[in-house]
Parts: sequence; C-alpha cells; structure tokens
Amino acid sequence: MRERRQSLAERIAHDKPLVENRVSAYWKLVLLDAQNTADSHWETVWAKALAAFTRFAVAYIDANHQVTQIQPSNPTQFANGLNPQQDSDQLRALKRQHEDLGHDEEARIARNEAAEKSLESREVQLDQQAKEFAIMIDKQTHSILQRAEELGLQMQQALAAADRARDSIKLHEDRIAQLESRSGELDALKQQQIDALPKA
Repeated sequence: MRERRQSLAERIAHDKPLVENRVSAYWKLVLLDAQNTADSHWETVWAKALAAFTRFAVAYIDANHQVTQIQPSNPTQFANGLNPQQDSDQLRALKRQHEDLGHDEEARIARNEAAEKSLESREVQLDQQAKEFAIMIDKQTHSILQRAEELGLQMQQALAAADRARDSIKLHEDRIAQLESRSGELDALKQQQIDALPKA
C-alpha cells in the first residue's frame, strides 16, 4: 500500500499540470460522496475515497500516455482495478448524484422557505388576533367599569331616598304622637267640662 501511494505520488508530481484541474474536481466529488454516505466508519469511507481517487488518477495518466517512461517496480501493482470506462461511468454517476443532491437541496430550501413564510403568516395572524382580543377586553372592561359606576350612583341615590323616607316616616310618627297626645288632652278637657256641668 505504501509503495502504491509513493508511486502514485511520483506520477502525479511528474505530470501535475496535466491532471491537477480534473483530478481536483473529481476529488471534490469523491469527498462530497464520502460526506453523504451512510457509513458511520470514517476509516472505511476514507479508504473507499482514496481507492476511487487512486483508480481515477492512474487510469487518467495511463490513458493519456504522458508518463510511460515511469514504470513501477511491480508491473502488476496498478493492474487491479484499472478500468477507465468504469472510472468515467463512476465520475458521471457522481456528477449525477451531485446534481441530484443539488436538486434535493433546492427542494429542501424551497420547503424551508415555504414553512418560514407560513410561520410568519401565522405569527402575523396570531398577533392580529391578540390585538383584537386586547381591544375587545379593553372595551368590555371599560363598559363594566362604566356600568359599575352607574350602579354605584344609583345605589347612592337609593340610599339617599331611603334616608329621606325614614326621615319622612319619623316626622309622621312624631306628628301622630303629637295628635294622639293632643287628642288625649282634649278628651280630658271634655271630661272636665262634663264633670263641671250642674247635676240635675
């Protein structure tokens, strides 16, 4: 494995201007695929990504015959897994996957924006309902206080009328008592006058 990485590094270093741009783009897609994999073991993900990167870089260099003068110590070292057509298919598949991820992200963003707009609309609606409820409560409170004030005034008037009625009753009672007293005096005077008449 170490010899493979070293030989690969020598090839890429020798022909770096040729493969830099396309390998960099492919490597970004490989990392994107690794980040979106469901495999929780990152060592396995990294090994898969490195293997895919290795296959692509070596296949690309060999396919273009740019470094044929550099031969690995073991001619069969890179024989396994070299399939330019498969690597090209994998690259297109990764690109399609990247596009699908982009479409999914756009759809997710659209759903989030729609949810945010719906939430904002609901918040505005609730705020308006709260304001209307507060106004209604304020009106009802004012009406209740006004009615209570009116009832208090009516109670005061009723109490004042009751006081006047008691005073009037007291006056009548005093007048009746005076009349009864005067009637008793008249009866006594009458009886005296009768007693004073000469007897036959």
